[in-house]
Amino acid sequence: MIKLKEIVHAHYPVITPNSSIREVIDKLDIYQFFALPILDEKKHPIGVVGEEEMIFWGKDFAYRKEFGETLLKDYQWKDILLLSSDLDIDHSLEKMIKEDERIAVVMDDNVMLGIVFKIDLLQALMIP
Repeated sequence: MIKLKEIVHAHYPVITPNSSIREVIDKLDIYQFFALPILDEKKHPIGVVGEEEMIFWGKDFAYRKEFGETLLKDYQWKDILLLSSDLDIDHSLEKMIKEDERIAVVMDDNVMLGIVFKIDLLQALMIP
C-alpha cells in the first residue's frame, strides 16, 4: 500500500497570519494550488485558506486593492486536517471525504512534511 509520505508535496509556499491576501493569491496562482496551510512562527500548521474563503471575504470590498492589502489574521480561517505520514492512501481518502476536505497536512512525529490534496490520493489509487 502507498503511504502519504510517498506522495506528499514537500515543496509548498509558506503563508502566515501576517501574509497579505495579495501574497496568498499570488502564491496560489504561481503554484497552481487552490488552498494552502497557514503556518505559525514555528512552522506549525494552524489553519487553511483557499480560493473559496477569499472570494467570500472579498465580495464585500468596494475597493479590491484594499482587500489585497488586508492580512490573513483579520479573518476567520478553517481548521486544517492533519494526517500521519504512515497513513495509507485508502484511509487518507476516507478521512478527507468524511471531513469534507480537499487538502490535508502530512505530519511525521509532530513535524510537517508537506501537503496533500484529494486529487493526489485519487491519482495514487491508479498506481499499479
